[in-house]
Amino acid sequence: MPWCTKCKLEYVEGVTFCPDCGSPLVDNKDSINKNDCLVFKGEEDLAERVAQFLDYSEIKSVHAGEPDSEGYPVLVAEQDYKEALKLARIFLYKETEQKILTEEQQEQKKQQEKAPAPYIKKADKYEDTHSSAVTLLVIGSFGIIFMVLKIAGVLPFLSGSASLLFDLVMSAVFLFFLICGFSSQKRAKQLKGEIAEEVSTTKEITEWFLSAYTGETIDAAISLETDMAEEMKYFHRTEFIKQELNTKLTELDDSYLEDLTENLYHSLFE
Repeated sequence: MPWCTKCKLEYVEGVTFCPDCGSPLVDNKDSINKNDCLVFKGEEDLAERVAQFLDYSEIKSVHAGEPDSEGYPVLVAEQDYKEALKLARIFLYKETEQKILTEEQQEQKKQQEKAPAPYIKKADKYEDTHSSAVTLLVIGSFGIIFMVLKIAGVLPFLSGSASLLFDLVMSAVFLFFLICGFSSQKRAKQLKGEIAEEVSTTKEITEWFLSAYTGETIDAAISLETDMAEEMKYFHRTEFIKQELNTKLTELDDSYLEDLTENLYHSLFE
């Protein structure tokens, strides 16, 4: 009858894994060979997964040995040893690779959570600020004109104490619009003067970086593996670009640095 070498229990025919510990069962007590070969020894959970993988791979002689201070052994018959060892190495390599990939993905997620707000170019800021200034000035101007005409009696609208309260409140609102409009217009003029400087700085940095690096030299510098997932390639490449920019240009705004990195990545790899 099937026998669990770990729990020392017998099971009915047809059961292939121990329901208590998950270890593969041997055919019977007598089938345990002292000359069985060790293909793995380690933590219990990993040993169980190795044994399950070998059993799935048609290594039917796989079974668990007696655990000791060094870990939980996975054994196979001598005739299956070479094939089982090769399969176990493949399994462990994939396990390690997956663990590294998971760690890198977690690190990438942390970096994304810490990422600065999207960079807004000076030209775009100017357009938004200028548009807001025009809107506020138009509304404020028409509002003040309306209030002057109303107070002068040209536009009969409300009367008495209600009219006085309305005049005070609306005059204050339209005056506030005008003040905000003039302030936005002043800021828009300032931004307009900064556009050319930003364009020139971006052009200089881009030309310098593209003359110093190519996609091939970056991949070689970071020892990029050709079979690596595209997401991980993107992560390593952008980290290299960002690091090089930070080394040469130490006073870049974080969001501006992110924008530069994205633009350089697209120029080099897409």
